[in-house]
Amino acid sequence: MIQDRIKEMGYEVFLGLVAAIIVLAFIYQFIIGNLFLALLSMGIAIFGCYYIFKYITEEEEPLKLMQGEELLLRTLDRGAVLFPRKKGKFFGKKGHRDLSLYLTSERILARSHGEFVLDLPLDSIQNFREEEKLRSKYIRITFLEKGKEKDILLFVGNTNLWMEKLKGLIKPDEEEFSKDVGKVKNLIR
Repeated sequence: MIQDRIKEMGYEVFLGLVAAIIVLAFIYQFIIGNLFLALLSMGIAIFGCYYIFKYITEEEEPLKLMQGEELLLRTLDRGAVLFPRKKGKFFGKKGHRDLSLYLTSERILARSHGEFVLDLPLDSIQNFREEEKLRSKYIRITFLEKGKEKDILLFVGNTNLWMEKLKGLIKPDEEEFSKDVGKVKNLIR
């Protein structure tokens, strides 16, 4: 993983950043009196700034929408998508992090480095709900794919805003609604 990051930034840039860390750490160590702590703090500061500036200046190619489709929401922070092993489970067989997630009037899209990892039409969604596990909120979406019911977990940042928009776009399944009403009736009795 570290080698991939170094290749991504280029060896010249990496060596330049390391040289800057060493020079600044020697200067900083006179202020705090600890060379190890100075190296550590300068390393975190310089590489952290590099990735922050890279993230801010990273240009993303525009999203191509279908005719009549409009963009409603986009994650400002990096989102994640998890495909659980079995319906209703949390831990997944496959997941993607650092994604741009989009909600359009027709579908939910997830794109990582220009490649789409999720293209979910809204009309295939059967049910969705907000859940929380491991101190993190996410949206569980149940949808139909090739006649089979599947789950997907979306970590979108502001789940309340996404839930509000999804409720306006997707009407609850009548059968699911009937089951919930039956459960409430049984609880009242």
